[in-house]
Amino acid sequence: MKQRDHDSSFPGLSTATNLKVITELLGIALKKDHENLRVIGGKIVDVKYSPGKKCILLYRFHIEDRLTEAVHTQMFTAYLLKENEVYRPANPSSYSEERKRLIQTPFFHLADSKIILWTFPYDPVIPWMADLLDEKFMTERLNLMWSHRNTKVKDLNISVLGYTPETLVAILYKVEIENSKSRTSEPREFVGKSSSRKASERLFADAWALWKASSTRIGVPRPEGFLTHPDMVLLEKVPGERLARLIDSPSFREIVIEAAFSLADLHQLRIPLHKKRDGGRETVSLKQWSGVLESIRSDLAQRVRALRLFLIREIESRTEIRGLVHGDFHANNVLADGR
Repeated sequence: MKQRDHDSSFPGLSTATNLKVITELLGIALKKDHENLRVIGGKIVDVKYSPGKKCILLYRFHIEDRLTEAVHTQMFTAYLLKENEVYRPANPSSYSEERKRLIQTPFFHLADSKIILWTFPYDPVIPWMADLLDEKFMTERLNLMWSHRNTKVKDLNISVLGYTPETLVAILYKVEIENSKSRTSEPREFVGKSSSRKASERLFADAWALWKASSTRIGVPRPEGFLTHPDMVLLEKVPGERLARLIDSPSFREIVIEAAFSLADLHQLRIPLHKKRDGGRETVSLKQWSGVLESIRSDLAQRVRALRLFLIREIESRTEIRGLVHGDFHANNVLADGR
């Protein structure tokens, strides 16, 4: 949004995109209940913007605790309200359980700027996310999941791998699992994924079908299990580094070729599918992002519209789905394990 930082539908957009201003406003809001905290910097890490419909920004702030002189990293999600939109906060009981966190307040209402700042891990669409990041709570839930194996969680460390507001959170669980009979223990690492759009049992079923069908042909994580309260699917953590980080590596070309072969193998798999893509579905993202471009680069709107219409015609006339489609294949979604 560097070319244009205003939208008549969202009066707070220029404020939300001005880091200096939003940092000052957050600092003022924190003073009420957190006098010992001071915001010392931050950045915008993600934006979800649909012109005239929705605008959400994800921040990562550095906050100093003046009592301990420690500096913490804290995420906040800004929900921009429309001019006449009245904010109705979520049921406070969803967030009433006391836990040791840097900031206990679930959200801050910046009324003058028409902005709601939600404090991570609170999310109005994924209210169970706070449970997924609570070590005591998750220790109990994992012990229930593994009770039939005569094992228990001896130690648990939790960290966030990725987060998209209102949509998805990926969490790393480093677990030391103890055998109840032999008293021996082993370290394991799992990735938990929770989606607001897909129930955990469906995510697990899809992941299991893919893992079983891929066998040794493709390196995909083995599904470990799923929880319904809170909603999460648990996968083994596979080793490797994101392909995007290896662009300057001497072996980058070979790794990309290997990734292409793996993708080809994926496309040949036959597994039960819950939905089928078509030409119209393939243009959804195109229409969304062209709308964003038209809004933030109004000087190029005519060219963007012409290009959009041309691409829609080409995609819808040429698209023929013949097998499994990855759907989101890019360098950040590929792990290279040395091969």
